[in-house]
Amino acid sequence: MLAPDLDLNGMSIVILRLANELKTRGHHVEIILTCEAGDLFIQAQQDGLPVVHIPGYAWSIPVLHALRVGQYLQRQHYDVLLVNNDKPTHAILAQLHDDSCVMPVLHNDHRTNYRTAAANAQAWNVAIAVSDKLRHTFAPLAPARPIVTIENGVAVPEATAWASRAVHQLPLQLLFVGRLEHRQKGVLLLPEILAGCRTAGYDVRLTIIGEGNDEAALRTKAAEYDCAAMIRWCKHLREEQVYQVMFSAHVLLFPSYFEGFPLTLLEAAVCGCVPVAHRLPGITEHAVRDGITAHLVEIEAVPAMVAAIGRLYRDPAHWQSLSSEGHQFVMEHYTVPTMADRYLQLMQQVRAGAFPLPSARHTLPRLTLAPFSSRDFFIPAIRGMQDRLFRWVRQAVSGKARKQPE
Repeated sequence: MLAPDLDLNGMSIVILRLANELKTRGHHVEIILTCEAGDLFIQAQQDGLPVVHIPGYAWSIPVLHALRVGQYLQRQHYDVLLVNNDKPTHAILAQLHDDSCVMPVLHNDHRTNYRTAAANAQAWNVAIAVSDKLRHTFAPLAPARPIVTIENGVAVPEATAWASRAVHQLPLQLLFVGRLEHRQKGVLLLPEILAGCRTAGYDVRLTIIGEGNDEAALRTKAAEYDCAAMIRWCKHLREEQVYQVMFSAHVLLFPSYFEGFPLTLLEAAVCGCVPVAHRLPGITEHAVRDGITAHLVEIEAVPAMVAAIGRLYRDPAHWQSLSSEGHQFVMEHYTVPTMADRYLQLMQQVRAGAFPLPSARHTLPRLTLAPFSSRDFFIPAIRGMQDRLFRWVRQAVSGKARKQPE
């Protein structure tokens, strides 16, 4: 399995879960990190997974670093490679042996992920999308190339933990889990939601689990809305610790603007924590059932989100129904063993010749530049200056937007 890093994000968690499950079933699995090690690198080692970090990205030009990645993969000659949004690997796919089965995995509904996977489409066997929305969006970018959907799976909680989860009581415990970044995760809506609940007379508390570039802005906005005392802050927690918090929470707030196939919705539901989420067409309606396992609202419809919380607040029987139905729905459709079964079935089909390459890899350019952006042609110092400039611009624009009169 190839990835740029093992950072604190859904893609890395899926990689670790799938690798552990395949290893448990007796398969030899390696995780290869082509850029950085990431915050979950040590966790992977502790889980007993072979993890390889190919050095060089931090001090060289990414385009040239891709050649090192190609040399390493050539020597190893893997049977199957799952490529997870990894630009260096996609750039050198033509250097691999023709009998190495390559399957890019699309994890997020974002143009850079689509562009990376489509850049060398003639050199991979079959693409995997974690939701039908991603599959349909990606298909025109890789014409006539096969794409299948395999949804993410979550860890099955202990039966004793489920049996002892929190009952409906006040204050109602709200929860947010994810990267503290407004552009994707919508975190700056959280203070408005809390303020709306307070105005409506709902006795609620919010636990926030996560870190990110917008944490300072979120704390500032919480103070502006006078709801800082209603929030409990947590940094990164291990999976079992997150589940413990979810078992004690009643409602998950999910104000994301875009996702692939959101793990947090599934994790909350399997723990009986009822999601109140933005409606993301083609994605959220597959992860949850509106009105049956969760409540979905339109993007940035804060009053509707407050109203959904209010219904769960006032009606314990309704909350209990959604909590139980959500747990059962995820257990039936979206567990790690189910996900692993589908990956293994696809791997067997590819190895049996079901998805042949359209042409031999050696007939393709040995290095494809299409996966890279302009910054990937510069040394780290210049890339760092670009990153700081873009971050400053985003913060300036975000600050200006927040100051606009209503």
